[in-house]
Amino acid sequence: MKIFFLTFFLSLSAYAYIPQTWMILSRTAENHGKGIYKILQTVTFFVKDSPLQVQETWIIESENKMRMEARGVGPLKDKVHLYYVYEGPYRYFLNQKQQRKVVKTPLSQTERYFHFRFSKNIKPLLVALNILPPEALKAPPRFWTLNAVKYPTEPFKRLSRTGGVVNYAFGTPTPPDSDHLLPGLWIEQDHFVIRKLRFPSQWTLTADQYKRYARGLWLPQKRTLQKEQVITFSINHVKPLYASSKVKELLNPKDLLKNKESYKVLLPSEEVILNFYRNFR
Repeated sequence: MKIFFLTFFLSLSAYAYIPQTWMILSRTAENHGKGIYKILQTVTFFVKDSPLQVQETWIIESENKMRMEARGVGPLKDKVHLYYVYEGPYRYFLNQKQQRKVVKTPLSQTERYFHFRFSKNIKPLLVALNILPPEALKAPPRFWTLNAVKYPTEPFKRLSRTGGVVNYAFGTPTPPDSDHLLPGLWIEQDHFVIRKLRFPSQWTLTADQYKRYARGLWLPQKRTLQKEQVITFSINHVKPLYASSKVKELLNPKDLLKNKESYKVLLPSEEVILNFYRNFR
């Protein structure tokens, strides 16, 4: 009986303890691998009666350095072909006139939340999304003695269950009587992986079936983005790349200018696909 109560109270205290935000995000960043990866995934748009699919090829070094090529398959073959290069806060691309353009990368670009290598780089985005308050950007305090250890309270985080697991949830909870879902981030308590991300637009991204790849990269095999429509992402292949000069060149926005004659750009006519590549890529 004593063992039972001891186990019971220990489990309660473990459930109640919530680490500091910097620690949770740093542990999550550790699950995002090292070096450069090539990732192939299929994006499926559930439009009317039949799903439409786009094959994406990503080359990712970090949340600040990425490249994406999107090609339509099936009914969208020869109808969708896009190139994006991301550097810092900007997205570079070619328009249909083969002109290179640059815009600020949308806050709702989904991939960088699954590939940030340092918590300090993702916290400003979470503040901009109104998930974290501005004070979350402060560096963690330093203590010189054990008696001086005292971390600030962080009312913007809590424990929450989603997807059948306990998560560290960030952001203001949506009131029970409200139809307007507030932005938030849910990180699994046991494995420090993102399970759900809700944007201010109320589009919600859920991530399931995590798998470990080379160099310590954990990725969900299935993600679902939904609001009025449902869009799914499924991983086809993940390969670590050597940081060769050729790979580095592909991650450079100047590549779009140097090789623009070989890059054919085709914009989708379907509004849901066009909006996706405008707002979530």
